[in-house]
Amino acid sequence: MLINLVVNACEAVATGEPVSLCTGRQPGTASPMIEVRNGGEPIPPEALERIGQPFFSTKDAGNGLGVAYVRRVAAAHHWAFSLESTAETGTIARLLL
Repeated sequence: MLINLVVNACEAVATGEPVSLCTGRQPGTASPMIEVRNGGEPIPPEALERIGQPFFSTKDAGNGLGVAYVRRVAAAHHWAFSLESTAETGTIARLLL
């Protein structure tokens, strides 16, 4: 799961652009949180709504199964997964464990 999120983040930015992996606690709780964050162009809202649906991809060579897999594994473990993307914050994939 984590490798998939990091690879996706790296593929979405230009060479040399930073991608960060951060671990910590969910604000106000003791529950762990993992975030993968990148800059670059934000994902358009209409595409962001569909990411994670099997076979939908914003990449030319993508198969649309990576984020669907992440969502499925997260759900099986009762974790929360979210994906947000804005020009101000970049794109953030977040797992709340």
